[in-house]
Amino acid sequence: LGGRRYFRVDLPNGGGLRIVAQGAVGTDPDFILLRRGIDQCPAGGACDGFDDSTADGREEASHFGLAPGSYVLEVAECSNLGENCRPGPPRGNTPITVTVTPQ
Repeated sequence: LGGRRYFRVDLPNGGGLRIVAQGAVGTDPDFILLRRGIDQCPAGGACDGFDDSTADGREEASHFGLAPGSYVLEVAECSNLGENCRPGPPRGNTPITVTVTPQ
């Protein structure tokens, strides 16, 4: 429990968002932007923050052409999500700073 955090992001006029999740070096923050439960990253796109970011603890992505409305940003430390995400023991409590900027 508590392995993920959820943030509401309102985009009243639609458009784009730049999302940055920053943890300490050696951490692997991941995120996904959802609207009505649907991933907002097109198939094959580079806008979900699921890269291996342990070198600098930073994950970032941009979304463009989003419809006006409310979105949910799901953020987690990959090691806390189990072996399918990252082998090894979970990190437990991992501070992650999230910045969302309209584009």
